[in-house]
Amino acid sequence: MCLEPGSLRGMQANYQHDDFTLHMDDPKGDGFGRDVATVNVRGNGIVVIEEIADRRPPRTPSASWYFQLSPGDVWCMPGDKEHGYVRWNCYHGLPHDEIKEECQPGCTKCRISLNLRYGYARSP
Repeated sequence: MCLEPGSLRGMQANYQHDDFTLHMDDPKGDGFGRDVATVNVRGNGIVVIEEIADRRPPRTPSASWYFQLSPGDVWCMPGDKEHGYVRWNCYHGLPHDEIKEECQPGCTKCRISLNLRYGYARSP
């Protein structure tokens, strides 16, 4: 995936205190941008990806994958039709043990990541 600095549309800091549940991105909502690169800043994480053969309830995964994240790791989801299969056709999420305290400035317990969102979203 080649990211052009001029197509950067926004950066989004995430302070994860509980699950980022399995979801599909809404390109006109919180999943804006065509391509997404995420920098894992603090804490470990696990990215879970589920391919869904039939989206009607009950949703049944036909395949699933996961990979671990350490601080400094970067992962990407391209959004074009040729390379954007996961972004447009799979659920993804980051399970996390719930932290009971509310996140406050200077919090040292949450996992922190930074989403870099590039280009304009196009429907698949």
